[in-house]
Amino acid sequence: MVEGVVAVYTPYLGQMNNSTGTEKEATSELPPAEKRPASFYMALIAIVISLVGTGVSIIEARILREQQDLMMEEKAASVWPYVTESNLVRQDSNSLTIEFSLRNDGVGPALIGNVELLLDEAPISVLALTDSIAVEYPGVSIIPTLSVNWERKVLAAGDTEVFLRLYCVGSQPGIFFGNEVLQRLARRYCYCSIYGDCWEANNGEPEQVDNCNNGFSLK
Repeated sequence: MVEGVVAVYTPYLGQMNNSTGTEKEATSELPPAEKRPASFYMALIAIVISLVGTGVSIIEARILREQQDLMMEEKAASVWPYVTESNLVRQDSNSLTIEFSLRNDGVGPALIGNVELLLDEAPISVLALTDSIAVEYPGVSIIPTLSVNWERKVLAAGDTEVFLRLYCVGSQPGIFFGNEVLQRLARRYCYCSIYGDCWEANNGEPEQVDNCNNGFSLK
């Protein structure tokens, strides 16, 4: 009976032994893992360092450009002019003097692009102004005693200059007449800073523009 039992299980054990041997042979046939040389890892590290350095350089360049722009804006603002106008009516015994002036209240010189005289919001020359007033006020004669061509003129910081002076004589000159003329007259002027920033004023606060109407600009 013992021999029968051994005869039954011997083939199974043999089969198991054969299977195990096949797996061992298959495992032994796998190629060994290839080891990379140290130079490969050194090159990989160098590439990573290069990419990081490039990113840092781009960020530094952007920050530097922003700082330069800010410095330029601060530098330009440190020499900005601010031109305002003022009018004066002075009455004597039988005459009236009307003056139109520009004053630079800024911190830098103003390069005047152009100055226009407006009558009832329409541009008018000094000669046409005297003729128009002579027609509307027959008893008054207006004599321009000062008329300055302000185009491309420099007005220093803190300076005030008269660009037009009208001398009125006749039967009607007086403060009331002078105020009436001033209400109808307006000034439109344009000026730039030394860095090319320009402003234009039309009987009000100056507003920034690209350049003056005559194309005058330093940019």
